[in-house]
Amino acid sequence: EGNEIWKRVVDESSSIDQFPPIYINSIAETMDRGYIVSGSTTLSRIDFEHNRVLCLIKYDFLGDKLWDQCFPSSGRSSFTSAIEKPNGGYLLGGSSNQSSLENKTDMWIISTDKAGQVGWNINLGGSGTQILYSMISSINGGYLVLGHATSAYDGGDNDRDRDRNSDIYLFKIFVDESSDGTI
Repeated sequence: EGNEIWKRVVDESSSIDQFPPIYINSIAETMDRGYIVSGSTTLSRIDFEHNRVLCLIKYDFLGDKLWDQCFPSSGRSSFTSAIEKPNGGYLLGGSSNQSSLENKTDMWIISTDKAGQVGWNINLGGSGTQILYSMISSINGGYLVLGHATSAYDGGDNDRDRDRNSDIYLFKIFVDESSDGTI
């Protein structure tokens, strides 16, 4: 049987208050017993498909907000995973669609310091759509990344052809934190 210890509602008392509601996609516990939360919102309450703002929020162990960072993005980008790195910074993963007119989405990984300031970012992808769903730290170093990819769809009439062009991606990355994020 579970007992509620505490609960918090993401409020409007931060730099996020200038945006419409934030949509939370991930939460992870941090080494200091706090939590890191990631999500997205838009620049306007009317335009939910374009000009996303990606958000990273740090909470202490009691659920009190310590800070938040917002990252402007074009297109329909989103964070789907946030984890703490061994150096105390954070690795954010998601997808980046830089133009809503293009049918192309790349996996997107951002590295931040302990305060959420961006150190480097990298897009992984080719033609078609690559979507990052989840990341975890590997016991022997590096990170495991899970996502899926679809080849560029030729627009044929058969929807099953579109489904056959989809693959699950599971890959391991090693990051040189002393550089610009070389993988």
